[in-house]
Amino acid sequence: MAMKRRMCGAVGICLWLAGVAGAQPVLSVDEAAKRIGEVVTFEGEVTGVAASPQFKATYLSFGGAYPFQALSVLFAGEHEDLLGKFPPFNGMTVRVTGKVEKGRKGPEIRVTDAAQIQLMKSKGDTVSLDADGDGGEFRQQMSRSLLRRFKAGDYATLDRLAEQWWRNHELFRGGVWKISAFYKAFGPGTEVDLQEFLARLEEWEAAFPDSITPKLIHANWMATYAWEARGGGWARTVTEEGWKLFRERLALARAELEALYPRRNECPMWYVIMQTVALGQGWPREEYEALFEEAVRLEPEYITFYLQKVNYLQPKWHGQEGEWVAFVHSLLERFPGGVGEELYARIAWGVRTDVDRSLLEKQQHFFPDLGLKWEPMKAGFERILARWPDANLVRNVYAVFAGKAGDWETTERLLLELGDKCDTDIWVTWDNVALARMWAGGKGLTNTYLNIFR
Repeated sequence: MAMKRRMCGAVGICLWLAGVAGAQPVLSVDEAAKRIGEVVTFEGEVTGVAASPQFKATYLSFGGAYPFQALSVLFAGEHEDLLGKFPPFNGMTVRVTGKVEKGRKGPEIRVTDAAQIQLMKSKGDTVSLDADGDGGEFRQQMSRSLLRRFKAGDYATLDRLAEQWWRNHELFRGGVWKISAFYKAFGPGTEVDLQEFLARLEEWEAAFPDSITPKLIHANWMATYAWEARGGGWARTVTEEGWKLFRERLALARAELEALYPRRNECPMWYVIMQTVALGQGWPREEYEALFEEAVRLEPEYITFYLQKVNYLQPKWHGQEGEWVAFVHSLLERFPGGVGEELYARIAWGVRTDVDRSLLEKQQHFFPDLGLKWEPMKAGFERILARWPDANLVRNVYAVFAGKAGDWETTERLLLELGDKCDTDIWVTWDNVALARMWAGGKGLTNTYLNIFR
């Protein structure tokens, strides 16, 4: 009941703020950009999303992709965490309320409260549930396709898909696990209203009481909701109320998972959520290792198990400096024949954004200062592209890492192969692409000129 009251209170605050926003005219992007110093409400399509580790900020672009935007919406510093409350923004039409300020790259509005943004509609709509693809837009379309079935009450199809995608170990282009994408669609920031989401989840469980899928979705939601109360910062930054809600919600998530313990091998998500619980509850190392080893026995190539452990081993949580890097190195010996190299590359890919931000703060560089090695990582990316030659998302990420390693020949080859298919979700800006082409082509730039190649 306490959790329901808190949720209702949060919804009430959001509705009040939405009412305030609705009391003033809704402007176009171009009109809002002219109102420097004024509080405005505007509506427009997000034409680009760019993360800047250097400035600890994420920018939503409107009226054109960076650097040609008419107006930016800025999530900076601690407020970057608010992004987790929303689905991916690219292509979304949103309504934003805030004060227009003169920023470094033009007019901008800073977001300090999630209630400043309302989701209006999505671009690209949906794709067939048997479609294949890669990249951010495809993932958003697949998520919307799954959510459309959810909102329509088509729980039978969702149950069938979850079972099929895991049982057959199905992968999207580039090696993304379909079952992982399935649960991500129902994770933080879902486009479904929270009250409707919980009501439909309850309806799903009632209609299919033997299905593990809605139960795991709910446990995952509860674990995520716990971390939302705590925040992702160091322990000293957490409030007393935050700790209380964090512990209560983690305990509820763990209880739900323990009730499913006899069925844990029916879906890898059971282990992923329990790893999240273990991180928050500070499980002793031997207990965490036992959980991880059991998960890996279920499926040695399920990358999320490894990313969860890498997070557990961060000094911020339960590891020592350099321990997670040593763990990644150990996979090369544990999984010979190319599997270790592929895991190595995928883990580096998974942690890149957070690691880049940390290295930039310390004025350090990825390979010389972190301790990861380019040779096994390169072999891993080559293995992935040999399996999926048309996986351009992988090719984009591979090119960025090649630049970090100073491997200009590989960077140049990959950029030539990509042509106009460079992905700004990876490169952040087209300026970075242009500078990378100049560097790889021997135009007098060093790779340290680009922060993305640090």
